[in-house]
Amino acid sequence: MKTQSAEFITKEEGTQRQPAELYHIWKGSTHYRHTSGDVSIVYGGHTYTPAPIQRAKVSYNEKLEVNTLDITMSRVTEPASQFIAVIPTNLVWISVHKLHRDMLTEETTPIFIGQMKSVSFKGTDARVKCVGFEHFLNQVVPRYRYGAGCQHTLYDDKCTVDINNFTQTVEIDSISVDGLSLTAAELASQTNGYYTLGYLIFGDYSRMIISHLGGTIGLRYPIVTMVPGDTIIVSAGCDRSRITCEAKFNNLINQLGFPDIPVDNPATWT
Repeated sequence: MKTQSAEFITKEEGTQRQPAELYHIWKGSTHYRHTSGDVSIVYGGHTYTPAPIQRAKVSYNEKLEVNTLDITMSRVTEPASQFIAVIPTNLVWISVHKLHRDMLTEETTPIFIGQMKSVSFKGTDARVKCVGFEHFLNQVVPRYRYGAGCQHTLYDDKCTVDINNFTQTVEIDSISVDGLSLTAAELASQTNGYYTLGYLIFGDYSRMIISHLGGTIGLRYPIVTMVPGDTIIVSAGCDRSRITCEAKFNNLINQLGFPDIPVDNPATWT
């Protein structure tokens, strides 16, 4: 455990304090830094900008290990807004630290380090449930189950298909009023259905493509900031079948589906 300086202890025990909390959220190389304070705070060479964000008490189990932490922030605060449509496939990490803004030599107390597990929305609020490191010890092993469809996630390190070989950058010609479909002339260069169950990427946002017909694709959820003329990235989709894996991606060696399993189970016969 970190040993706090005498100056920090004096501030912590004082009757007048100026504490603030620092929220560092990151996924891959993308980082978001917010503070519950009313002004920006520079710490560790990074700037934490004020945001409407607060946390509940840290929950511990009987061994005094961190279990969960609930955080409430504005639904438009990044990266919470990205969870409106889909949970990111990559792990989203979060750390919460406390510091005293009036200390000459700033030092922080770590409050929580873990990952964002889920986000729910109510009104203008995004309610984030976070779990500590011990969450990984509760994962079910093995993760795979027998099934007709492939158990891998498209483009992950088990699937091994290189997304760059099945990606196209296009310019949007038009977007429907509800934002759920868009057209781009370049999309028609691929056969119908090529992008179905693939992904659309626009900046930090990603959406699943649920249909592809000619130069039009349909999205599961809209991206409200996207307008005609914007450039997007679209990647091919996969229905997890053996036929698609071989014919479309030439990746049958890594296909982890079991379509030949009998569907009639004798153990259930009566």
